[in-house]
Amino acid sequence: MSGLVAAAADTPSQDLALPHRAIQEAAISTSVSHPNVVATYTYTLERLEDAPPRLNAAIMRADDKPALQGTNTGSASSSSQADGSVRHSAVDASGRGELEVWKLTLVQELCNGNSLRCCLEQGTLTGCQVVETQSSSGSGQFGIWRRVGAGPTASAPGGGRPQSSSVSSGPAALQSPAAGSLMQQQQQQHQQQQQQQQLDPRITLMVALQAARGLAHLHSSGIVHADVSSANILLKRSPSRSGGDGHSSGANGCGAAADPYSYGYVAKVCDFGLSGKLDDTRAALYLSGPARAVSAYTAPELVRHGHASPAGDVYAFAVVLWELALGCPLPALLARPEGARLQSWLAQQSRLDPRTVEPLPPGLLTWPADGVPPGLLGLVGECLRGDPATRPSARQLYERLYTLLAGEPPLHHQPPPPSLLPPRQQQQQQQQQQCQALQEGSTSNSPGPGTSCLSLNSSTVTWL
Repeated sequence: MSGLVAAAADTPSQDLALPHRAIQEAAISTSVSHPNVVATYTYTLERLEDAPPRLNAAIMRADDKPALQGTNTGSASSSSQADGSVRHSAVDASGRGELEVWKLTLVQELCNGNSLRCCLEQGTLTGCQVVETQSSSGSGQFGIWRRVGAGPTASAPGGGRPQSSSVSSGPAALQSPAAGSLMQQQQQQHQQQQQQQQLDPRITLMVALQAARGLAHLHSSGIVHADVSSANILLKRSPSRSGGDGHSSGANGCGAAADPYSYGYVAKVCDFGLSGKLDDTRAALYLSGPARAVSAYTAPELVRHGHASPAGDVYAFAVVLWELALGCPLPALLARPEGARLQSWLAQQSRLDPRTVEPLPPGLLTWPADGVPPGLLGLVGECLRGDPATRPSARQLYERLYTLLAGEPPLHHQPPPPSLLPPRQQQQQQQQQQCQALQEGSTSNSPGPGTSCLSLNSSTVTWL
């Protein structure tokens, strides 16, 4: 994958800041190693001395979306493109539009299944075969899932029933028999189309679980993705039935319990063009940057104040869960009856003062009448809460999804190798192993001086 980074500059000091956005994306991409994050093997960044005039004009006309960080002298904008490329264009304070062009090339893992958005649009996942990869605990909830004629449906967040996806035909008294028959046929065709698109509930949860696990790993490293969507989740074909990228638990230092099901693909988070790293020294909770435009994926704090955070990633992930439940990508949903109310709400919010925008009401999301995994609606409602502090973390999201699939929380029984952990966690893991050996009656590996087994916090050394 390659892309261009273009910017205006007239001084050497500005020169140093021009490729900052591209370098940051490359640095984040190459620093992450996880089965559910697209791997970046290497990158090159080169400055193009003479940019073609046509390229200059195209970049200056481009409608870029704002970045979270960057150097600005005058007016500037940055964006992460659909193909993963990064652009930065600017006009300096003197009004000159002279451009410098940098070419960023990322050598990344091949994900031959395309993006989740494309897969939902093309119906790729509807024909996937689900294979159980580990014995069920017997307490799972799959026995009560039904696709058609299932009786009472899951409750919507806050009580009541979820919105039906049927198209309303209006008062029957105002329709002729012929018109009523035509509307009934249209409703039946629409319901049949929806049922054909709707995924097996296990596939819905497996895709969500893998993507949430990748997102949780990013957050554990202090990385905010800031652009979570179905377009930025790629699928890679996986013929193996052992779960997770064809690896068993503990592969690649993941240390996670094996996936309970296999569906022929592995979901991987990608595109770090708008991502950033939180400042560990200041215990930062969010990244500050330009405010974003209103969209279904955009958390209210990002529109109001330009604050991008792990909680904002979880907010956006809720919409991805909705797309998966309906088996349809967001752009198509907004053009269909199921997304009419959401489309109207987004248009209303876009006309408001950005400081007064509201979180997406979960009641606006229309859900299928059958086949929705129990507990998914409530989880989506929690992720869409207006207060970022009250939303579940990505790790909690992953654990909740795993529980829905397997009927019990995931077992993190294989911690990562000490070489993959920070020094402090290496020491904690060694102390934990020593205490475990002591409890088992071993005298050869007794804890060192000053070590207390009761003071260990195992949650600090478990990986997703």
